[in-house]
Amino acid sequence: MPQFLFVVEVPPMKGISTAPHYPTAWTEFEDEANTILKPVKACTRLQLNVWLIPAENTLPFLVSMSAACTARGLSYSALLLSGDVTPMTPTAK
Repeated sequence: MPQFLFVVEVPPMKGISTAPHYPTAWTEFEDEANTILKPVKACTRLQLNVWLIPAENTLPFLVSMSAACTARGLSYSALLLSGDVTPMTPTAK
């Protein structure tokens, strides 16, 4: 099944203290992304800034994700992956 790999550039963390934090633009985007993608079945968050989204009927969600990135000045890429994709997950020891 075709899927989209949606990758967003995470801005550098602010501060070098014991409690560094991400810029507001990233945290706002992350909250909005969680809301946008909640209804998408079989959506997998691979990393902090990477989502694997099934291609079927997801164009409105990709447009919303792109708009959320653009509104906050975050760089992103959406890549169409054809064929089967098997996410590799580390095995807990």
